[in-house]
Amino acid sequence: MKHINKRQNPLTHIPENFLDNLFDLLIQKYSENWLNKSDNHPLQILWKRKDWLSTTELFLLAASICNLERIDSKWVDEQIENSKQTNQNTHKGAFFELISLESILNSKLSVKPAVKNQPGYDGIVKLRNGSEIILSIKNYNLSKSHKTFIERSEKFEIYFINLLKQLKICNIQATIDIATNYPNEEDWQKLEKGIETLLLKYDGSLTFSRINDSWAIFLKEMTDDKQTFDDKYFNSYTLMIHSTYHKNEHNNIYSKLESACHNLIKANIKESDKSLNCLLIHVPISVSIDNCIKWTKDYYKDYPDDPISCVFYYQPAVVSDFEENSSRIHHCLALAPRERYFDFGEKNGVATFRFPVGTHGYEPTVLKFTNEKGETLPITERYIFQSGSHYYKMIENKPDQFSGFMMNQGYGIYNHLIWETGKKIIELEGIIPPSHDLLIL
Repeated sequence: MKHINKRQNPLTHIPENFLDNLFDLLIQKYSENWLNKSDNHPLQILWKRKDWLSTTELFLLAASICNLERIDSKWVDEQIENSKQTNQNTHKGAFFELISLESILNSKLSVKPAVKNQPGYDGIVKLRNGSEIILSIKNYNLSKSHKTFIERSEKFEIYFINLLKQLKICNIQATIDIATNYPNEEDWQKLEKGIETLLLKYDGSLTFSRINDSWAIFLKEMTDDKQTFDDKYFNSYTLMIHSTYHKNEHNNIYSKLESACHNLIKANIKESDKSLNCLLIHVPISVSIDNCIKWTKDYYKDYPDDPISCVFYYQPAVVSDFEENSSRIHHCLALAPRERYFDFGEKNGVATFRFPVGTHGYEPTVLKFTNEKGETLPITERYIFQSGSHYYKMIENKPDQFSGFMMNQGYGIYNHLIWETGKKIIELEGIIPPSHDLLIL
């Protein structure tokens, strides 16, 4: 097994020789030289990684290519070329078309990709009685406001870490929230100025403070009943920042709906008793599915005659089971239908989606706070940034015999084992995804 035995393999239900053949297919389609480049392309990043999440994403892509080229190899080759492009919208759109159309095949329905440059739609789903669903596929990237929030949070994290080092603060958890407004640059600067003052006074106890009547700050010492933090050499921390949505966040969805309807009208793709137009939209984990459905219903009221009868919202996410110390991909598919979608479905059937790995459901993944006691608190209607590094001492069980273990800490939190032997300090890391971000799914 020249590929799979070098990687973490969560796909134990699939024969290893079959997995190896799929990885060979990726080499055949993309070339080993291209896959091994360091151009910061998401597929190249996944190829170099060896963790369970990269293996899963690569498998989903390879399985899609394998199954869809039996139907239309020319279309698949065109999508592969698009997926190699540096433009994020281009390669993400190509990956999503490949993986989403294969999920329809995997649900035992027949699907036909649209011909090159076909206006209005991206695929046709064949149903019973000669009926069909015309499917338009859209990829919802993070909004500009959301990207700005993440970028500014990352910048603040660097500032925060430097303060911890300067003030010799270890094992701290900081939870920061702005509930009154979406933060502008002035707000961030006031946060940076204020957090330094708070950290100068920090004594390890749980404290609550406000900065400029906007930012709410909770600081507390991190504890762990199972392991001991290494506070001699490292500054362990967890940082969580939350913000209310920007007031224009819903515009992203509206623009997708308007664009799809405009293209269908322009291409003269009309609905009938045997044909229905539907939209499949990929949304990131940070976007509220409930809001998307609400905004879609508002759109239906504003445009009752537009030729879209149902919107499928697809939201993949990495979910964690802390009791089992495990993670998996969860595929959520939520529907926002008009009434005519149900009438059509009773007579002809509906589109279904099934991915070959992971769990499935119609309810979105819920982001939750989890404390040391396992208590949880759902988080909704917020942009969320979470990051942290926890450094644990390896325990000397016997002379020259040390042990330690890696725990699944959730999104953005990374464990490090510190082995102090003689005058050497060795930092050990497991084969762990650098984040729970999905790069091509």
